[in-house]
Formats: sequence, C-alpha cells, structure tokens
Amino acid sequence: MVRAILDPTSMALLLLAWPLILNLLTIIKSKSKLSFYSISIISTACMAVIAVLHGPESGSIRLGNWISFSLDRSSWMFVIVVYLCWSVTLLYSVGYISAHLSNQAESFHKYMNATVGLSVGAGLSDNFFTLLFFYIAAIPTIVPLITLRGGDAAHRAARFYVKSTLWPVLLIVLPVVAWNFPLGTPFEQISITDFGWSHGKASIILALIIVGLSKNCVAPFHLWLPTVSIAPAPVTAMIHSVASVQVGSIVLFKIAKHVYGMELLRELSDHFLETGWLIYLCGFTAIYTAYRAWKTPDLKERFSFSTVGQLSYIITAILVGTPESMQGAMLHIITHSIAKLGLFFCAGAFLTSFGSVQAPQVANAIPGRRWLGVAGVLFGLSISGFPFFAGYYSKDIMLLEEVHRHHYAAAGFLLIGSFLNFVYIYPLIRATIRRATTATPAPAPLPFAMAAAIVTCVAFILTLSASAFFLMRFVSV
Repeated sequence: MVRAILDPTSMALLLLAWPLILNLLTIIKSKSKLSFYSISIISTACMAVIAVLHGPESGSIRLGNWISFSLDRSSWMFVIVVYLCWSVTLLYSVGYISAHLSNQAESFHKYMNATVGLSVGAGLSDNFFTLLFFYIAAIPTIVPLITLRGGDAAHRAARFYVKSTLWPVLLIVLPVVAWNFPLGTPFEQISITDFGWSHGKASIILALIIVGLSKNCVAPFHLWLPTVSIAPAPVTAMIHSVASVQVGSIVLFKIAKHVYGMELLRELSDHFLETGWLIYLCGFTAIYTAYRAWKTPDLKERFSFSTVGQLSYIITAILVGTPESMQGAMLHIITHSIAKLGLFFCAGAFLTSFGSVQAPQVANAIPGRRWLGVAGVLFGLSISGFPFFAGYYSKDIMLLEEVHRHHYAAAGFLLIGSFLNFVYIYPLIRATIRRATTATPAPAPLPFAMAAAIVTCVAFILTLSASAFFLMRFVSV
C-alpha cells in the first residue's frame, strides 16, 4: 500500500525533508505548546511507521553533479532507527524541558531537528561529497544543544567537542578523500580494486578515514564523548543513539561495504601490519573505556564511556569483513541505539526524581522508584550482551564471526568488555532488588512524558529481544 503511494525516491525525499518541515513548525508554531508537541511527536512516529511499511526497496536521488542520496537496505534501517529514537526523544523532552529547561524549548527543538535532518542526510548519502557535507554540517548544530544549560563547563565541553570532531575530519579525512576518490561518483560505482592500489596504500587510507571520522570515537579522538555528557539528558540520549556517534558508524559501513568491498576488507584485516592493528586499537579502546565506565561514579559519564566501547565493537565487526559480521554490526547499531537512548532517559529521570546522577546516591534512592531501576537494568543488560536480550544477538553474531575468521584477540576483547559492562550495571541490579527502608529518600514527582518515553523504550528493547531472529532477515548485507 505504502509502496503504491510512495516510490523509493519519494520516500527518501520525504525522510530528508521532514526535519526541515518540523523546524518550520517550530518557527511558526501557535501559542498552544501542547498542540505543537503533539503534532511533532505523532507525525514523527508516523514517519517511522511509514518507513517500516515501505520496506527496503532501493531508490536514488541525484541533485546536480554533486548531491546524491540512495535508500538501500542499510540506509533504510538506519533512518527507521533515527525516526523511532527522535519521536521518543520528542516525547521525553516535553517532560524534561518543563522540569529543567523551561526557557530553552524552542532552541532545543530547532537545533535538534536540524541535527537529525543532517544525520539523515549523511545516512542516505550516496557519494563522498554528500556524505562529508552532511557529516561536517551536523557537527556545529550540536554545539547549542550542549550549551543549553549555560555555564563555563558546558562551553568548555562544546569547544572540546568541536576540536575533537571537526578538526580531524577537515585535516585528515577531507584531504585524503578529495585526493584519492571521485567525490561525485555514487559509491556503488567506486571500487578500490579498480584503482590498482597496493594493500599498504589501501590500508593506510582506510585507517586515516576510520580515525579521522572521530564520531566513531577511536582513540585518540574518543574523549569528547564523555566530556559532552554535561549536556541535558535528551541531548546526550540522541548524541549516543543516532544523532552523532551512529552517524560515524553508518558512514564507515557505507565506505567499507561499497568502496572497499568485503573481500578486500578480509584480506587487509588478516594481516596485522595492514589493517589488523586497527582491530587491536579498537579492542584496547573498548577495554579501557569499559574499565573507565566501571570506575566512574557519574552515571551519564559512565554510559558515555560505555558507548565508546560499543562503537569499537561495531568497527571491529566491519573490519572483519564477512557478510555475517557486517550483519552483526548493523544489528548492534540498532540494538545499542535503543538501549543507550533508554539509559540516558533513565539518567535524566534519576536527576529529576533524586536530584543526582551519582551512582551511590541513585543506588540509595532507587528502591523508592523501583520501576525506573528495572528499566535501567533491562537497558544495561541488553548493552552488556546478556542472554537473551537484544544486544546478545548482535554480539553473538560478531563474536562467532571473529572466531570463524581467527580474530581471537577481537573475540577476547568483546568478551572482556561485555563482562565489564555487566560489572558496572550490577550495582544498579542490586539496588533495584533491595527493599526500601525508612532511610530511602522519597523521590520527587516524575513528569508523565518522561515516564512514558522510558516505558516506550522498554517496549522497544523487549520487542527487539523477542524478534531479533526475524529482524536479522532485514539487516542482511
């Protein structure tokens, strides 16, 4: 039915244009905030449903010689996750903004819509020019979101974010890509094997692209993510789910799949001095950040370090270069996005209910709002890969393929990092099952919209857990 009304080209145009339409609504909105929020939330959720019903039918858009978009299977899955996360964040923000940012509602919606629109543009991009244009343009739009609360610490975090994300892509990726690749040619028409490059040159260029695309958070450009945890919870939730870091993942996914090709990726990754060392770099990044997450009492910062590790697992799976490992990487992008969105929603709810996001204070107060602890535990178990939650299935695929391709170190990094993920979630599990006492502080009221958004994320993660095998059919490469 949807395909009969919207062909793939029209579907892609609608997905690209919708954030702009919502921004126009933000500018001309009526005095009724409730009507504006209702229209934004419902229409964005409907867009996600329309994209799901349309299905992964390929289509492309070309605007002149340089701007090109395509709606292939991986782009389709990414955009669906973006719209799902965005719609739930809009719901969550209704309550969060009223409780913490009552004077910043318009700025939040304006810049968040712009960031989402640019992220969708990067996800749908079909050549290097379009990809880099939208990737770079999405960097400065996050700055006003980081500084919504104001204060010196927020502005320092914003400056560090710009230095860590903008300069690497401008000074490393842009020159490398402009010098070595045709910028306006569709990805499917570019093949490294046709260039006659040696493995050494191909591996150096790939390494520069991976490290320079610092939204992937590979060391040494990984510390910006914990730094921006100072931003409000709806902002950090979107940054960690789809509005920033997963843009880096989907960009790398496109380059690896279309430009390098899986056969060449396997050949490069099998040799340590070519691309194999990148697997170790990602592995050490994952273990280090999992350890930092374990030792960090601030829950938002803890969840931020966790994200760095999850991105490293995704990059490693892409580098392994089998259809199954790429499938696992794409599935992990989906499961991690939903679970991490929920964790940051819980962090914002902890702040609203208990006045703190410090682990000891939250653990002491969580028996007073046990359902919130249960939600946090579900999200944390999914991210740690605990059987049989959503994240288990993606990590299981990645682990099996790493063993199958004899990347035993990568498999070890994944197992150790996942164990550490569980270790820093365990205190929340213990606090959630502990009985409330007279010493348990009474929580402050939690806005209904925030609670509804968290429950929606719980429903998403349980649905993903129950339907992972069915979902894998759609994320096949």
